[in-house]
Amino acid sequence: AKHSCRLACGTCLRDDRTSPPTNAPVAPTVKSVWNVWKYVEDSHTIEDADNTCFESAERLKHTATKGIDGNPDYFTLNTDSYVDGAFRFGCKHKTNNICDQSCYPFDGTYPDWSDKSYLTFLAKIEGDFNTFCKPVMSLAGGGWPRKLSNKIILEDSYVDNGHLSTNEWRRVLIPFDDLETTKWDLTQVYSILFHRCGLEHKLDQPSYHISSLSVTNNAIELISNAPSSSPSVYVSDDLLLATHRHVAHHWYPIFRPETEPVGNRWVYAESNSWPIVQGSDNPQTVTVLIPEDQTVIYSGADGIKYDKIIVKGSLTIQPINANVFLTATTIIVESGGVLDIKTEDDPLHTITIEIDGALDQTKDPQETMVGIVAWEGKLAITGNDVVTKMAGLSDVASVGTKLLKVDGVNLGFILGGELVLPDTQTGLDVAHWSFPSNSGYVDQTEICTIATIESSQLGETLITCDHELVYDHSVGSKIAYVTRSIKIFTSPSSISRGHILHTGVGKFEVRNTRIENFGRTTTDVIDSTVIQPTELKFGPMMKQMEVTHVGTNQIARYALHAHHSKIEAYFTGNALLYSPRDGMVAHNSRVHITDNIIVGADGTGIFLEDSTETGPVVNNYIIGTGGGSRKGDDSRFGTELGRDMAHGGFGIWARGVLALIKNNHCEGHFGLSPYAFFVHPRFVEDKPIPDVPGTPAILVGKSRHEIWQVTGGGGTQLQSYGGFVGNTAVATFQVGIALSYFASNSDDEVGSIINGAHIQALGSSGQGISTTHSRIFTLNDVTIEGMVEENQLYGIWCGSCNNCQLVTPSTNLIFENVNVDRAGNC
Repeated sequence: AKHSCRLACGTCLRDDRTSPPTNAPVAPTVKSVWNVWKYVEDSHTIEDADNTCFESAERLKHTATKGIDGNPDYFTLNTDSYVDGAFRFGCKHKTNNICDQSCYPFDGTYPDWSDKSYLTFLAKIEGDFNTFCKPVMSLAGGGWPRKLSNKIILEDSYVDNGHLSTNEWRRVLIPFDDLETTKWDLTQVYSILFHRCGLEHKLDQPSYHISSLSVTNNAIELISNAPSSSPSVYVSDDLLLATHRHVAHHWYPIFRPETEPVGNRWVYAESNSWPIVQGSDNPQTVTVLIPEDQTVIYSGADGIKYDKIIVKGSLTIQPINANVFLTATTIIVESGGVLDIKTEDDPLHTITIEIDGALDQTKDPQETMVGIVAWEGKLAITGNDVVTKMAGLSDVASVGTKLLKVDGVNLGFILGGELVLPDTQTGLDVAHWSFPSNSGYVDQTEICTIATIESSQLGETLITCDHELVYDHSVGSKIAYVTRSIKIFTSPSSISRGHILHTGVGKFEVRNTRIENFGRTTTDVIDSTVIQPTELKFGPMMKQMEVTHVGTNQIARYALHAHHSKIEAYFTGNALLYSPRDGMVAHNSRVHITDNIIVGADGTGIFLEDSTETGPVVNNYIIGTGGGSRKGDDSRFGTELGRDMAHGGFGIWARGVLALIKNNHCEGHFGLSPYAFFVHPRFVEDKPIPDVPGTPAILVGKSRHEIWQVTGGGGTQLQSYGGFVGNTAVATFQVGIALSYFASNSDDEVGSIINGAHIQALGSSGQGISTTHSRIFTLNDVTIEGMVEENQLYGIWCGSCNNCQLVTPSTNLIFENVNVDRAGNC
């Protein structure tokens, strides 16, 4: 009878077999209540008592407790600094597209609360609460991408006596009108969340005890503070005092004409035309707004240095029979806005976007501005296709010469185009503890501007540079062609460097574009400015923020960055030059990173940040210029809670193993390693794989631990869903391929497979492959080659693997000219 009631819960009346808590207010009789959670048995799927409906149950130690002494059953949702407490609804698992594990309403569907009036429950709380840490709940659902309701602070008119207690059950009543947003009407509710207080809260995180969770169309009178009409908790303060709005995962500054400095002004696009700015405005004082109903084309070069260009409608930047030049401090693509930068309709002309300006630490303390940012907007940058992105030198390019001999003809290079020649010097003792201070090291990367170009009858292209080379560059080394029809760069006169960031839904595609001197985050220890909300209350997703810590190195201000993007993104055919930390970054996003040239990214050229990234990384050429901290990731991993990674100087760095990394090539000098995997699960083990097109269905919504269970508990290996195939390096480095924290079962006879790697070391010391806390790898067609005679190279160095020795079964592994083939725990 109990399960029958659960299955029919859409029409099930309130069950009063159990009395309410003896110290809780007694709810009046109501005509209809849909019980969501009333008994301990409601905590698991109806099909399997061992399959909990609590999210992150093992990590957060959620519990369900039988009531005693007349009190009802209740459940406890704990939180930590990273993860909210959550209770799932609807289908939890499908087989052959049929739900076979279901939480409330226990029939495989997700509840629809769009036509209901109130959410109600009894609650007690534990934790250290203050002005910046309050008990908060919300809902998630609405299909994919997942939508969030408004967040409700559990106090004031929502709660008996205006606040929750640690030792007394109190009734909570929340009008669904207060939870509903303009983007979600509360259909297909996926979960209820009780929120954490975040990393900056150094005291105990909240724990929530919840009982008698139900939905009703009847108001329940609360003690002392009856709920007012929706939205009762908001609009109590002047909206002009709100400083930030919430988009996707973070808080971003609000800009409005009323809060501009004296002397600044806003101009508006009308009649689908770019506004004409009269007079000679001072630089960075004019903001252009493209309203929602405007579709504008910019194809000029008006010479004005704009402060902001805010796109709420549609803005296309394209040449029409002339080159285009635009200067601004920040271009913002708002939710629903479209920014399309393209040269495809006029291949003879170019677009240059110059970022020139300074951060406003008062309005924007977390440095989100300066550059191009898309907050759930559609951002597409599309340059003309490039025929040849890299080509090998067919002869040594010697110091003092202007002539380059390059393999191949009809390369598509143009006069005035630029080529990057990597550093090919040999014999650097990079593994020495005092390098580079003991060596007088100078980076020998240089740029050639093409003065003449012709094809020879020997199948070569002969290129004359506009100046003599300063260094030698070895035969066979790859030159990189970095000229593109679209160039976006930070002006030499700019006080702050630009960055490109997209977050949330919309569109994010950057193709065949040159991005130069972008990114602000450096390889120093991350020290981010922290903001917290004041007690002022506004409309949904708006806050007044105040700074509680002023940082010196803000995280996540990288050159080209997909930041929790909920769409399939593309970085293809670009040339990215010089970043003080990371070049191309996929953070909890699916990004196709293919056919790019990346030069001089001090931290890492390509950064797969969170272990949830599944997009392919294929056919990229990364040139290192010797930057980075030169330290391994363990040096900051624990102290910085896993947030400060990939600072050492890498080509490609990955936190997980779900992406295909194939046919990439690295040259030059890398502070630590051309290729690195650091797959320690701590701090990311519960992060779910985002559901975006192209993601393997078996991964969607699963955490690393859940994926591990799918693979039978044997550890997820490189080849399980991605792979490491055909990657090469001719470079100076401490480690050619760094492999850290790969898990495997004791009966695993394969481990992760490294396929077809050829690593050539230009230095006199270092390691071809280094492993840490890893037991087994299969190395197929792997060659480790020293390029310097009488070197001190190790072919494989095996770090600690918990009293084991690394094994490499079924291996086709070649060592050429290395001092010691295997060392450490090999």
